[in-house]
Amino acid sequence: MSRSSAQGSGFALISRIAAMLALAVALASCSDDASGHGLTGVWQQTGVIVAPHTSAPIYEFHKDGTYALDGSGGQSRRGRYKIDGNKLTLTDVLGGSGITYEIDDKSLTLTRQITMPGAPANFPKLTDVSHWKRIDAAPYLLTERVGNDSVPMGLDVQLTQELAAARVWQSDAYPVSLEISEYGPGFYKVQMSFQSHKSERSLNVVLTPHFSDSRILPITGGGSKAIPANFVDLPQALKRAQDLGFQGPLRDADLRFYPQYGAVWMILGYRGGKGVTLAAETGNPITKDVTGTIANYNAQWDKAIAGLKKVIQGDSPCADPLSFECDRERAHQRFVSHQAYCGRHRYDSGQDTNCSDLL
Repeated sequence: MSRSSAQGSGFALISRIAAMLALAVALASCSDDASGHGLTGVWQQTGVIVAPHTSAPIYEFHKDGTYALDGSGGQSRRGRYKIDGNKLTLTDVLGGSGITYEIDDKSLTLTRQITMPGAPANFPKLTDVSHWKRIDAAPYLLTERVGNDSVPMGLDVQLTQELAAARVWQSDAYPVSLEISEYGPGFYKVQMSFQSHKSERSLNVVLTPHFSDSRILPITGGGSKAIPANFVDLPQALKRAQDLGFQGPLRDADLRFYPQYGAVWMILGYRGGKGVTLAAETGNPITKDVTGTIANYNAQWDKAIAGLKKVIQGDSPCADPLSFECDRERAHQRFVSHQAYCGRHRYDSGQDTNCSDLL
């Protein structure tokens, strides 16, 4: 489906977009450059062929000595950089690499010497030269650094823009969810979902800083209620979650409507981390289980434990308590109860416990 910007989306939207662009320009100008080497900022590679709705690779060099390379084909990575004269050293989880660089106000040239694996010591090195231009911000999705993560920002503006395009697809389209997930260490993609009751379909738009895509799928589960146009942006929601005890890195974030609670941000970390639930419009914490999952699990556990108690107390459904069938029933009830206990332990502790360790 061809996605295009709709015209005349309103003065308020234009003002917010202008503010976001001004912020991006301000961030770029502020970062250029306290260090004196001129490298800090956002750079996009030139002279490369890219697929539709895909940006060329993007480097971001930060003032604290960290960098991020975001691109297609598995190029996304992050690490630290050092400057020594005209030599740029990038260090990440794969090791370090030395690059010679030349820079002026708007352009950057990187020259890398490549040694072929297994080549003799006197074998000439290959030279890779790439050219980059300074840009104000990534083309498809703005980000803000929170800790070591590049977190999507300006999602209310982005959602309004995508809604205008979605209503070119279906005039009754409305937004139902935002889903943020990690696609590389510290890199996040955003999925915006829009539904149309008239067509009984949903439009899912996926965005990263360098990539944009959309798909149309049938609606399942009877549809969802709309999320509001104004909500706490993800960087602020994440900082609020950290104030409440959340310890990163961020794994997923989800914004959608829940009955009795309205629009809700759910901020989730990795295994063992404490998730945080916030009212999306105010940022106030919600301590109750908005999804009903815990109540459902508790009901299952209570049923399993009640069955085990019947067996232990002799209130067995078996006709002959000494029969093989009754022994099997007891063993099954013990297994179910143990699995329920293990599941509760996993939830309470936030740990991926091996159930056999709890026997």
